Amino acid sequence: MGNIQEIPASVLASWPKPNYVDPERRAWMPAFAMIWQVASSVLVWGRFYLRMRRLAGPFGYDDAFMLIAWMSSVTFTACAWVLTAHYGVDRHTWDVNVKLFSGAAMYAWILQVLMLVGSGATKASVLLFYRRLVTGTLARRWRYAIYFALVFHALYLIGITLGYVLVCRPLQAYWLSYDFDWDGEYTCAPAAGLNPVIGVLSIVSDVYAVALPFIILHYYDLDVPRSQKIGLNIIFTLGLL
Repeated sequence: MGNIQEIPASVLASWPKPNYVDPERRAWMPAFAMIWQVASSVLVWGRFYLRMRRLAGPFGYDDAFMLIAWMSSVTFTACAWVLTAHYGVDRHTWDVNVKLFSGAAMYAWILQVLMLVGSGATKASVLLFYRRLVTGTLARRWRYAIYFALVFHALYLIGITLGYVLVCRPLQAYWLSYDFDWDGEYTCAPAAGLNPVIGVLSIVSDVYAVALPFIILHYYDLDVPRSQKIGLNIIFTLGLL
């Protein structure tokens, strides 16, 4: 069933009796998600405002990718809210009605794609911002290092996206297989290792993207004060979070 892990029978047997009427719920999740969505939106649109007022340089491809990332994050938050309100992800699994499993699995697939697009667009925006720094200033090899990161990142995104799209044939079996009334024929690849591979490749690209500006600031004089360099290093370090 796609890359959602099946629950062993021994674990199912240990579950308590389901409570569909008044289950224990994590009611804080929607408010938590909305606070961070609003905070990130303020930062992103503050950036665009400065661009429009010509206070932070002209618009570029990095801004376009940041807009894609923001749109993905808004959609991600909305889908997570729907999952919480209508598909029981705010409660213990044993308290979720089995009739909701298929819909929850569909949204889970959508969220995986949105996470991939959003994080991918953010990294691309950051790397393209570095490209602004090196234009006409730094040695050619650093521009090549940035191009390498962009190509690696693009191939990574394409590969993982294909993995999500081709994990089940037909694709809708990824979520319909959790509907006990659905009897369609399907095949799903054994994709238990897909998530760890995604995690490892994502960490590699993260470390690479964070290391580049440290090296640039260390080896080259960008005509900025020492205090500003320290501030930039702190911001780049926070990017690892």
